Amino acid sequence: MKVKLVVTSESGPAAEFEISTPATLGRGKEVDLTFPHSQISREHCQITEESGNLFIRDLGSLNGTRVNDQPISEPTQITPGDTVSLGKLTFRIFGVRLANASSDSWEESDAFSADHLTDYDFGGGLSDILSGDSPSDPAG
Repeated sequence: MKVKLVVTSESGPAAEFEISTPATLGRGKEVDLTFPHSQISREHCQITEESGNLFIRDLGSLNGTRVNDQPISEPTQITPGDTVSLGKLTFRIFGVRLANASSDSWEESDAFSADHLTDYDFGGGLSDILSGDSPSDPAG
């Protein structure tokens, strides 16, 4: 099964990635989708397909994985429209497609990198992610 993930920010969609299941996400070089951020573990989470349904499971990451703003501790079903957060990075499950479906819009490679994402892509928060700083609370 192929899955389209759209990284979101306050300013709207920032980047799209298409992966094939099973896929491991993290900041390590050996994973299928790499996000080089200090709040994302080397092997952060895995997206799998079981009986036509998508599931995500946290792989013991330090900062956890959230689905629709809820922390997960066991494999959790995800569907198009759900949001998934790894540290401060949030993406939306945009769509799914059977792996044998032919379409020019799907990449042949299973490996993608998010190295090109900028502060703008994360609504100004990427430097916070990279430095591990939290934004100041204006209320004090």
